[in-house]
Amino acid sequence: MSMGPQNGGDRNRTVWTPEMDRYFIDLMLEQLSKGNRFDDPLFSKRAWKQMTSVFSAKFKFQYHKDVLKNRYKTLRSLYRAVKSLLDQKGFSWDEMRQMVTADNTIWEEYIKEHPEARSYRIKTVPYYNDLCLIYGNKASEQKDEQVGGKLLESLQLQEKEKDADTTHPRSASEGEAEDRDEIRVDEDNSVSMSKGDVDDTLQVISNGAESIVANRSRTYWQPPMDRYFIDLMLEQVQKGNRIDGVFRKEAWIEMIGSFNAKFGFKYDIEILKNRYKTLRRQYNVIKNLLDLNGFVWDEARQMVTADDYVWQDYVKVLIQA
Repeated sequence: MSMGPQNGGDRNRTVWTPEMDRYFIDLMLEQLSKGNRFDDPLFSKRAWKQMTSVFSAKFKFQYHKDVLKNRYKTLRSLYRAVKSLLDQKGFSWDEMRQMVTADNTIWEEYIKEHPEARSYRIKTVPYYNDLCLIYGNKASEQKDEQVGGKLLESLQLQEKEKDADTTHPRSASEGEAEDRDEIRVDEDNSVSMSKGDVDDTLQVISNGAESIVANRSRTYWQPPMDRYFIDLMLEQVQKGNRIDGVFRKEAWIEMIGSFNAKFGFKYDIEILKNRYKTLRRQYNVIKNLLDLNGFVWDEARQMVTADDYVWQDYVKVLIQA
Protein backbone atom coordinates (compact mmCIF):
# COMPACT_ATOMS: atom_id res chain seq x y z
CA MET A 1 0.00 0.00 0.00
CA SER A 2 1.43 3.38 -0.96
CA MET A 3 2.25 5.55 2.04
CA GLY A 4 3.12 8.85 0.34
CA PRO A 5 1.07 12.02 0.87
CA GLN A 6 -1.89 12.63 -1.40
CA ASN A 7 -2.36 15.65 -3.59
CA GLY A 8 -5.19 18.02 -2.81
CA GLY A 9 -6.97 18.85 0.41
CA ASP A 10 -9.10 15.74 0.81
CA ARG A 11 -9.53 14.45 4.33
CA ASN A 12 -9.41 10.86 5.42
CA ARG A 13 -10.37 8.81 8.44
CA THR A 14 -8.18 6.84 10.80
CA VAL A 15 -10.30 4.15 12.41
CA TRP A 16 -9.09 3.47 15.95
CA THR A 17 -9.33 0.00 17.42
CA PRO A 18 -9.32 -0.67 21.21
CA GLU A 19 -5.76 -2.02 20.86
CA MET A 20 -4.61 1.23 19.27
CA ASP A 21 -6.25 3.34 21.99
CA ARG A 22 -4.73 1.22 24.75
CA TYR A 23 -1.25 1.49 23.26
CA PHE A 24 -1.51 5.24 22.65
CA ILE A 25 -2.69 5.82 26.23
CA ASP A 26 0.23 3.75 27.54
CA LEU A 27 2.61 5.89 25.47
CA MET A 28 1.14 9.07 26.97
CA LEU A 29 1.42 7.65 30.50
CA GLU A 30 5.05 6.81 29.80
CA GLN A 31 5.73 10.39 28.71
CA LEU A 32 4.07 11.63 31.89
CA SER A 33 6.32 9.41 33.99
CA LYS A 34 9.33 10.93 32.21
CA GLY A 35 8.20 14.41 33.21
CA ASN A 36 7.36 15.49 29.65
CA ARG A 37 4.12 17.12 30.76
CA PHE A 38 3.22 20.72 29.99
CA ASP A 39 0.03 22.75 29.56
CA ASP A 40 -2.18 21.78 26.60
CA PRO A 41 -1.25 20.38 24.11
CA LEU A 42 0.44 18.67 27.04
CA PHE A 43 3.48 17.06 25.41
CA SER A 44 6.67 18.49 23.96
CA LYS A 45 7.49 18.23 20.26
CA ARG A 46 10.08 15.59 21.09
CA ALA A 47 7.48 13.57 23.00
CA TRP A 48 5.04 13.67 20.07
CA LYS A 49 7.82 12.62 17.71
CA GLN A 50 8.79 9.69 19.94
CA MET A 51 5.20 8.54 20.40
CA THR A 52 4.44 8.75 16.68
CA SER A 53 7.54 6.75 15.80
CA VAL A 54 6.86 3.99 18.34
CA PHE A 55 3.15 3.88 17.49
CA SER A 56 3.85 3.55 13.75
CA ALA A 57 6.37 0.77 14.39
CA LYS A 58 3.89 -1.09 16.59
CA PHE A 59 1.03 -1.05 14.08
CA LYS A 60 3.19 -1.17 10.93
CA PHE A 61 1.63 1.90 9.38
CA GLN A 62 3.27 5.27 8.77
CA TYR A 63 1.12 7.57 10.89
CA HIS A 64 1.70 11.32 11.05
CA LYS A 65 1.90 13.06 14.42
CA ASP A 66 -1.34 14.93 13.60
CA VAL A 67 -3.16 11.58 13.74
CA LEU A 68 -2.10 11.10 17.37
CA LYS A 69 -2.77 14.73 18.24
CA ASN A 70 -6.26 14.43 16.80
CA ARG A 71 -6.90 11.28 18.84
CA TYR A 72 -5.53 13.08 21.90
CA LYS A 73 -8.26 15.73 21.46
CA THR A 74 -10.92 13.05 21.01
CA LEU A 75 -9.90 11.28 24.21
CA ARG A 76 -9.78 14.62 26.04
CA SER A 77 -13.37 15.35 24.95
CA LEU A 78 -14.37 11.87 26.15
CA TYR A 79 -12.75 12.49 29.53
CA ARG A 80 -14.45 15.86 29.92
CA ALA A 81 -17.84 14.43 29.01
CA VAL A 82 -17.59 11.56 31.50
CA LYS A 83 -16.20 13.81 34.24
CA SER A 84 -19.00 16.33 33.72
CA LEU A 85 -21.62 13.59 33.96
CA LEU A 86 -20.09 12.33 37.19
CA ASP A 87 -20.31 15.87 38.58
CA GLN A 88 -24.11 15.69 38.19
CA LYS A 89 -26.18 14.56 41.17
CA GLY A 90 -27.22 10.90 41.01
CA PHE A 91 -24.49 9.75 38.62
CA SER A 92 -21.65 7.49 39.71
CA TRP A 93 -18.81 5.46 38.22
CA ASP A 94 -19.22 1.67 38.05
CA GLU A 95 -15.66 0.37 38.28
CA MET A 96 -16.62 -3.21 37.41
CA ARG A 97 -18.53 -2.28 34.24
CA GLN A 98 -16.32 0.74 33.48
CA MET A 99 -19.22 3.07 32.77
CA VAL A 100 -21.34 5.90 34.19
CA THR A 101 -24.43 4.62 35.98
CA ALA A 102 -27.57 6.11 37.50
CA ASP A 103 -31.15 5.05 38.21
CA ASN A 104 -33.45 4.89 35.20
CA THR A 105 -35.47 7.89 36.36
CA ILE A 106 -32.35 10.04 36.66
CA TRP A 107 -31.13 9.03 33.19
CA GLU A 108 -34.52 9.67 31.61
CA GLU A 109 -34.89 13.11 33.16
CA TYR A 110 -31.36 14.07 32.25
CA ILE A 111 -31.60 12.85 28.64
CA LYS A 112 -34.78 14.91 28.17
CA GLU A 113 -32.71 18.04 28.75
CA HIS A 114 -29.48 16.68 27.22
CA PRO A 115 -30.35 14.22 24.42
CA GLU A 116 -26.71 14.27 23.30
CA ALA A 117 -25.86 12.33 26.48
CA ARG A 118 -27.94 9.30 25.49
CA SER A 119 -24.99 7.23 24.26
CA TYR A 120 -23.27 7.50 27.65
CA ARG A 121 -26.03 5.47 29.23
CA ILE A 122 -24.51 2.34 27.68
CA LYS A 123 -20.98 3.50 26.82
CA THR A 124 -18.04 1.75 28.47
CA VAL A 125 -14.78 3.63 28.95
CA PRO A 126 -12.28 0.96 30.03
CA TYR A 127 -9.41 3.45 30.30
CA TYR A 128 -11.19 6.29 32.12
CA ASN A 129 -8.93 6.06 35.18
CA ASP A 130 -5.90 6.51 32.92
CA LEU A 131 -7.56 9.46 31.20
CA CYS A 132 -7.94 11.06 34.63
CA LEU A 133 -4.16 10.84 35.09
CA ILE A 134 -3.51 12.31 31.64
CA TYR A 135 -6.12 15.08 31.53
CA GLY A 136 -7.07 15.60 35.16
CA ASN A 137 -4.78 18.50 35.95
CA LYS A 138 -5.57 21.96 37.21
CA ALA A 139 -4.59 23.74 34.02
CA SER A 140 -6.82 21.49 31.92
CA GLU A 141 -9.78 21.82 34.29
CA GLN A 142 -9.44 25.61 34.34
CA LYS A 143 -9.73 25.59 30.57
CA ASP A 144 -12.85 23.44 30.91
CA GLU A 145 -14.41 26.11 33.11
CA GLN A 146 -13.59 28.84 30.60
CA VAL A 147 -15.27 27.25 27.58
CA GLY A 148 -18.81 27.56 28.98
CA GLY A 149 -21.42 24.86 28.54
CA LYS A 150 -18.61 22.30 28.79
CA LEU A 151 -20.85 19.26 29.17
CA LEU A 152 -22.96 20.06 26.12
CA GLU A 153 -19.86 20.90 24.10
CA SER A 154 -18.02 17.72 25.05
CA LEU A 155 -21.00 15.47 24.44
CA GLN A 156 -21.76 17.02 21.06
CA LEU A 157 -18.13 16.72 20.02
CA GLN A 158 -18.09 13.07 21.06
CA GLU A 159 -21.22 12.42 18.98
CA LYS A 160 -19.43 13.80 15.92
CA GLU A 161 -16.15 11.98 16.56
CA LYS A 162 -17.54 8.58 17.50
CA ASP A 163 -14.97 5.85 16.77
CA ALA A 164 -13.13 7.53 13.90
CA ASP A 165 -10.90 10.58 13.80
CA THR A 166 -10.65 12.77 10.72
CA THR A 167 -7.21 14.02 9.72
CA HIS A 168 -5.24 14.94 6.64
CA PRO A 169 -4.39 11.73 4.75
CA ARG A 170 -0.91 10.28 4.63
CA SER A 171 -1.52 7.33 2.33
CA ALA A 172 -2.50 7.18 -1.32
CA SER A 173 -5.17 5.30 -3.29
CA GLU A 174 -7.55 4.73 -0.42
CA GLY A 175 -10.32 2.27 -1.30
CA GLU A 176 -14.06 2.66 -1.04
CA ALA A 177 -15.90 1.50 2.11
CA GLU A 178 -18.90 -0.76 2.55
CA ASP A 179 -20.55 -2.25 5.61
CA ARG A 180 -21.36 -5.93 5.44
CA ASP A 181 -22.83 -8.01 8.28
CA GLU A 182 -21.51 -5.79 11.06
CA ILE A 183 -17.98 -5.91 9.61
CA ARG A 184 -16.67 -2.50 8.66
CA VAL A 185 -14.49 -2.02 5.61
CA ASP A 186 -12.55 1.05 6.70
CA GLU A 187 -11.09 3.79 4.55
CA ASP A 188 -7.56 2.59 5.25
CA ASN A 189 -8.42 -0.60 3.31
CA SER A 190 -8.96 -2.84 6.31
CA VAL A 191 -11.81 -4.70 7.93
CA SER A 192 -12.43 -4.34 11.66
CA MET A 193 -15.07 -5.64 14.03
CA SER A 194 -17.66 -3.00 14.83
CA LYS A 195 -17.63 -1.63 18.37
CA GLY A 196 -20.66 -0.95 20.50
CA ASP A 197 -22.84 -3.36 18.52
CA VAL A 198 -26.59 -3.46 19.06
CA ASP A 199 -28.62 -6.68 19.25
CA ASP A 200 -32.43 -6.75 19.13
CA THR A 201 -33.99 -9.45 21.28
CA LEU A 202 -36.49 -10.21 24.02
CA GLN A 203 -34.96 -9.26 27.33
CA VAL A 204 -35.24 -7.86 30.83
CA ILE A 205 -32.98 -4.86 31.45
CA SER A 206 -31.81 -4.07 34.95
CA ASN A 207 -30.37 -0.73 35.98
CA GLY A 208 -29.74 -0.38 39.69
CA ALA A 209 -32.74 -1.41 41.77
CA GLU A 210 -35.18 -0.87 38.92
CA SER A 211 -35.97 -3.30 36.09
CA ILE A 212 -37.76 -2.78 32.80
CA VAL A 213 -39.53 -5.66 31.07
CA ALA A 214 -39.94 -5.17 27.31
CA ASN A 215 -41.36 -7.33 24.55
CA ARG A 216 -38.43 -6.38 22.33
CA SER A 217 -35.54 -4.23 23.34
CA ARG A 218 -31.96 -3.49 22.44
CA THR A 219 -28.80 -4.80 24.03
CA TYR A 220 -25.75 -2.59 23.52
CA TRP A 221 -22.64 -4.75 23.42
CA GLN A 222 -19.31 -3.24 24.38
CA PRO A 223 -15.85 -4.85 23.95
CA PRO A 224 -15.53 -5.97 27.62
CA MET A 225 -18.90 -7.75 27.36
CA ASP A 226 -17.89 -9.55 24.17
CA ARG A 227 -14.51 -10.51 25.63
CA TYR A 228 -16.10 -12.03 28.73
CA PHE A 229 -18.79 -13.87 26.75
CA ILE A 230 -16.18 -15.34 24.40
CA ASP A 231 -14.12 -16.51 27.39
CA LEU A 232 -17.23 -18.18 28.81
CA MET A 233 -17.83 -20.01 25.54
CA LEU A 234 -14.18 -21.14 25.35
CA GLU A 235 -14.49 -22.50 28.87
CA GLN A 236 -17.60 -24.48 27.92
CA VAL A 237 -15.86 -25.85 24.82
CA GLN A 238 -12.97 -27.03 26.99
CA LYS A 239 -15.48 -28.75 29.31
CA GLY A 240 -16.94 -30.64 26.36
CA ASN A 241 -20.31 -28.90 26.61
CA ARG A 242 -20.51 -28.12 22.89
CA ILE A 243 -21.76 -30.98 20.74
CA ASP A 244 -21.97 -30.77 16.93
CA GLY A 245 -21.46 -27.01 17.11
CA VAL A 246 -24.26 -26.50 19.63
CA PHE A 247 -23.93 -25.65 23.33
CA ARG A 248 -25.91 -27.79 25.75
CA LYS A 249 -28.74 -26.19 27.72
CA GLU A 250 -26.73 -26.54 30.92
CA ALA A 251 -23.89 -24.59 29.31
CA TRP A 252 -26.19 -21.68 28.43
CA ILE A 253 -27.58 -21.60 31.98
CA GLU A 254 -24.09 -21.55 33.45
CA MET A 255 -22.89 -18.85 31.05
CA ILE A 256 -25.83 -16.50 31.59
CA GLY A 257 -25.43 -16.86 35.35
CA SER A 258 -21.75 -15.90 35.19
CA PHE A 259 -22.40 -13.11 32.68
CA ASN A 260 -25.14 -11.49 34.79
CA ALA A 261 -23.02 -11.76 37.93
CA LYS A 262 -20.07 -10.13 36.17
CA PHE A 263 -21.95 -7.12 34.76
CA GLY A 264 -24.84 -6.79 37.20
CA PHE A 265 -27.53 -7.58 34.62
CA LYS A 266 -30.67 -9.72 34.76
CA TYR A 267 -30.60 -10.98 31.19
CA ASP A 268 -32.14 -14.23 30.04
CA ILE A 269 -30.46 -16.88 27.90
CA GLU A 270 -31.81 -15.43 24.64
CA ILE A 271 -29.52 -12.41 25.06
CA LEU A 272 -26.42 -14.61 24.83
CA LYS A 273 -27.88 -16.81 22.10
CA ASN A 274 -28.61 -13.74 20.00
CA ARG A 275 -25.07 -12.45 20.50
CA TYR A 276 -23.70 -15.89 19.64
CA LYS A 277 -25.44 -15.68 16.25
CA THR A 278 -24.04 -12.19 15.67
CA LEU A 279 -20.48 -13.29 16.46
CA ARG A 280 -20.86 -16.37 14.26
CA ARG A 281 -21.99 -14.11 11.41
CA GLN A 282 -18.95 -11.90 11.91
CA TYR A 283 -16.66 -14.92 11.94
CA ASN A 284 -18.12 -16.24 8.69
CA VAL A 285 -17.66 -12.89 6.93
CA ILE A 286 -14.03 -12.61 8.02
CA LYS A 287 -13.29 -16.25 7.20
CA ASN A 288 -14.78 -15.83 3.71
CA LEU A 289 -12.62 -12.76 3.13
CA LEU A 290 -9.47 -14.56 4.26
CA ASP A 291 -10.28 -17.43 1.89
CA LEU A 292 -9.93 -14.99 -1.03
CA ASN A 293 -6.60 -14.28 -2.71
CA GLY A 294 -4.85 -11.17 -1.45
CA PHE A 295 -6.54 -10.86 1.96
CA VAL A 296 -4.56 -11.48 5.16
CA TRP A 297 -5.11 -11.08 8.88
CA ASP A 298 -3.12 -8.30 10.59
CA GLU A 299 -2.56 -9.56 14.13
CA ALA A 300 -1.25 -6.24 15.44
CA ARG A 301 -4.29 -4.23 14.28
CA GLN A 302 -6.76 -7.12 14.62
CA MET A 303 -8.24 -6.66 11.15
CA VAL A 304 -8.31 -7.96 7.60
CA THR A 305 -5.93 -6.13 5.24
CA ALA A 306 -5.16 -6.20 1.51
CA ASP A 307 -3.50 -4.09 -1.18
CA ASP A 308 -5.48 -1.21 -2.67
CA TYR A 309 -6.24 -2.90 -5.97
CA VAL A 310 -7.53 -6.02 -4.18
CA TRP A 311 -9.96 -3.96 -2.11
CA GLN A 312 -11.08 -1.92 -5.11
CA ASP A 313 -11.88 -5.04 -7.13
CA TYR A 314 -13.70 -6.60 -4.17
CA VAL A 315 -15.78 -3.48 -3.46
CA LYS A 316 -16.77 -3.26 -7.13
CA VAL A 317 -18.18 -6.79 -6.89
CA LEU A 318 -20.10 -5.85 -3.71
CA ILE A 319 -21.60 -2.77 -5.33
CA GLN A 320 -22.70 -4.72 -8.40
CA ALA A 321 -24.20 -7.55 -6.34
